[in-house]
Amino acid sequence: MGCCAPNAVGPGSAAADSCKRVNYTLGMLLGVDDFVQESAYHIARRHELARELLGYGTVHGLQVVVEADGDSGPRLRVMPGMAWLPSGTPVCVSSAQCAHLNDWLAAHASELPAASPMSRLTLYVVLSHAQCLTDNVPIPGEPCRSDDELMQASRVADGFRLELRLAPPPQREEEAIRDFVAWLLALPAVPSSPPLTEAEFVEQLREAARYWLAPTSPPTSPPDFMLGAAPAGTSDALFTTALRLWTTELRPLWMARSDCGCSMEPIAPKDDAVLLTELQVELVNTAEGWRVSDASDAVLQDESRRPFLLSLRMLQELIARHPAPDPGDSVVTEYAFGQAPDAGVSLQFSRADHTHGTPAWPELGGDLTGPIDDARIDSLQGVPLGAASPLVDGQVLTVEGGQWVPRTPGQPGPPERTDLAGDVSGPPASNQIVLLQGHRLNAYEPGANQILRYIEGEWMTVDLPQVPPVSGEFVDRGDPVRRYQIVAAAEVDLLLRPGGRQPPQLRHRYGEIEGLGAMVDPQQPERAVIGLRVTARDARQFSGHIVKLTPVWTVRTRFGFRLYLLEEVVHEGQAFIEFRVLLLADQAIAGNEELPFRFQVELSRFEEVAT
Repeated sequence: MGCCAPNAVGPGSAAADSCKRVNYTLGMLLGVDDFVQESAYHIARRHELARELLGYGTVHGLQVVVEADGDSGPRLRVMPGMAWLPSGTPVCVSSAQCAHLNDWLAAHASELPAASPMSRLTLYVVLSHAQCLTDNVPIPGEPCRSDDELMQASRVADGFRLELRLAPPPQREEEAIRDFVAWLLALPAVPSSPPLTEAEFVEQLREAARYWLAPTSPPTSPPDFMLGAAPAGTSDALFTTALRLWTTELRPLWMARSDCGCSMEPIAPKDDAVLLTELQVELVNTAEGWRVSDASDAVLQDESRRPFLLSLRMLQELIARHPAPDPGDSVVTEYAFGQAPDAGVSLQFSRADHTHGTPAWPELGGDLTGPIDDARIDSLQGVPLGAASPLVDGQVLTVEGGQWVPRTPGQPGPPERTDLAGDVSGPPASNQIVLLQGHRLNAYEPGANQILRYIEGEWMTVDLPQVPPVSGEFVDRGDPVRRYQIVAAAEVDLLLRPGGRQPPQLRHRYGEIEGLGAMVDPQQPERAVIGLRVTARDARQFSGHIVKLTPVWTVRTRFGFRLYLLEEVVHEGQAFIEFRVLLLADQAIAGNEELPFRFQVELSRFEEVAT
């Protein structure tokens, strides 16, 4: 986008020396070069004034808008406005300028990334200056000239060039200003101990910019302009020192043009531009080439890096009307006593008559207890004060029984305390049983269901033995001397395989009975042994117990069998009886066929009743 074409530089301007102006003298013959030189000098001075004192960036307008334009895709619109370039050249865009992003992509296809289904491209909208030669007039001269030579442009018009670039123009000075100001505003304007001297502060400031003041060999790209945190202990005088160092040492490193020497190379035309916005464009690869995606967020803008200029009038108004912080309408209550005064680091202020308040009075402890407004002396140097009320005039405090008590002088004190002795010891009001008939009692922290037991010369707390519950009930069989009781009973299911050991399954249990396993005798395949255990109190009296076995016929039983009680019966202490049932089949138990057996077992006993 531009104001005219071709954008060529006017004749003579490149050869003019911007550091010289015409010395007009009487009788001097002025030519074209003299007027070009005079114009170049004044233009250079105006540019220098703007570049050195004002800076560069957007002055007003130049809003960048991305809008939809039907099948043509996104359209970029730059609104009218004005900017100053890094060279100090003013550029004015007098009317809105438009461009279609898809058209730009087609024209720059060779510069775009390699083919892929989708890609995101970063573009930069850049404004620069252009000159246009206009207003052709006839020029007298030699005969036999062509028509082009007879007419020459009599004016040079200021123009502009708006471009989409794949790389942004360098704006090192703009970025350096932002970084330096951020570093400078972070200076804590509070005194340190000891405060920084000017030499120390200058050393730390130069250390922050060391990559630029003392570049490495070979030179590397520094990560930033000002590195590290600002030092504490900065005063107003040191703040001024920082501005002086910026002017004399740092800014010349980062200016778009290093100095005002006339022998210096001017800013390259490509670099003499202002960044307006950065575009993140989502592309799709089609048969016609790259196009902007149809997604609603296909084009994203970022204007955070755009430099801009404020007018001096705006700066005056900002300085004159810089709002002071409003006085605080709420304060925070302090929560600790004995805090040292601290002016803080904030430059804001509040009302001069404000107060932060004090915390609620704390509860006192020690000799003086209770709230501050109603405290009581409860002890003297840790000794409890047992003064009774009412007191009698003339009484004094004396220590008795570990506490201060009031006594009238000459009045006898309480009788001497006599502690108890023997199985019970200690004072009468708080005695303790320590012995049982002379034997030590060790029963501290007893638990539930514990009893005292005499063990190795002392009484100790132990858990209550768990006695198995008596199963069954005695029934009256008409004999007043011998009563009958069923201890346990169950129905036993077996699935026997030759050579294997399978636990029996007990159903319809009564009492505490469990199976211990079943085994087929490999030498006598018609024999099987089933082990059972019954929990019974006083089991050692097993001679008075009866075991009954009753076979249960099922439809799956293939042959008959007989049941016997194995002669071996074992008792364990007073709690268990173990016995084995020997199963004798009418034929051998062989093969892999599962043979089901079922029988009922009952353990009962008689009890002699004393007459």
